Amino acid sequence: MDDDGRLRVRFSPDIFRAQRYGGVSRYVTELHRGLVARGIDSRILAGLHQNSYVADVPRTVGIDVERLRPERLRQAVTKVADRALERVWCARRRSDAVWHKTLFDRHVPDGPRLAVTVYDMIHERYPEQFGPRDVIPSSKRPWCEAADIVFAISETTRADLLERYALPPDKVVATPLGVTVVEPRPGEVPFADSPWALYVGDRTKPYKNWRAALHAIAASGSDWRLACFGPAPNVDDQRAVDAAGLSDRVRFVGGDDRDLARMYRSASALVYPSFYEGFGLPPLEAMAHGCPVVAARAGAMPEVLGDAALFFDPDDVDDLTTALSRVLDDDRRAALQTAGRSRAGAYTWDRTVAATLDGYRMIRC
Repeated sequence: MDDDGRLRVRFSPDIFRAQRYGGVSRYVTELHRGLVARGIDSRILAGLHQNSYVADVPRTVGIDVERLRPERLRQAVTKVADRALERVWCARRRSDAVWHKTLFDRHVPDGPRLAVTVYDMIHERYPEQFGPRDVIPSSKRPWCEAADIVFAISETTRADLLERYALPPDKVVATPLGVTVVEPRPGEVPFADSPWALYVGDRTKPYKNWRAALHAIAASGSDWRLACFGPAPNVDDQRAVDAAGLSDRVRFVGGDDRDLARMYRSASALVYPSFYEGFGLPPLEAMAHGCPVVAARAGAMPEVLGDAALFFDPDDVDDLTTALSRVLDDDRRAALQTAGRSRAGAYTWDRTVAATLDGYRMIRC
């Protein structure tokens, strides 16, 4: 598509039904903003959603139904509405239009040009962690095969995608993400008088390797503490904390992006122990706020973080413990903060938008 003025982009509602906050819906809204700023006819068709980001985003069509209860009813109603919206719009079969799928399902429409974004290949790499009822791999592949263009959010994800799917290499384009720096909300932090590490994300999936952070804190002496930002703890989380002897040194905290920004500003380090990530936004967000990052040498982390983080072997708790002790050195900490801010500053949404537009232009009408 050589004439950008003719390009019409519509983002599907799927992710906005699924996330109140989160990296994927942040990516879609920032990408949409950038397209609009460049004069592209872009719309987010959020449908019946529960997402907090779209409230102040222009050219968004949708109704926030987060308060609709019970939750199962909301999920059922919004899924039906999303499918109907997708069918109606895709039936128009406009050659100058791109339907950009934000999350995969089993229905692949026949109509406009299709674009999809692959965020990771975790379900394909660790199928045993998701069980036999996991539908993501069987939903993702048909969309990738049917799409006219496939975006991968890192070169690591692109390589994993090409390794597993027989897709033409020139059909898969890497579009690294950007960093959104959010102003911290004033408030208290979990710990005030001791060094403390911050863990961000899911604790239920083994590939996230959360328990390695627990064991490293336990092995790091009585001074270190750990704050876990995300969902409220379940029974297994609390049992793991108690078993590690850390009931008085671990706190579970939650909130929105501004609350997380306050954590980044105050933590001694972000600990990111995942065995695999398709990109990994939290480390870059932490760096943007001046928080040193201690990350597993795995997945896309070396690609994304470069030499701005301290890396450790995710299978070696002692290696993580050593990294935590190193981050407290004043000179090393200052160097990590400087390098981290520079690294995070290189990941802009403008670059993501430009790479995505290049991909759209590859689709010849």
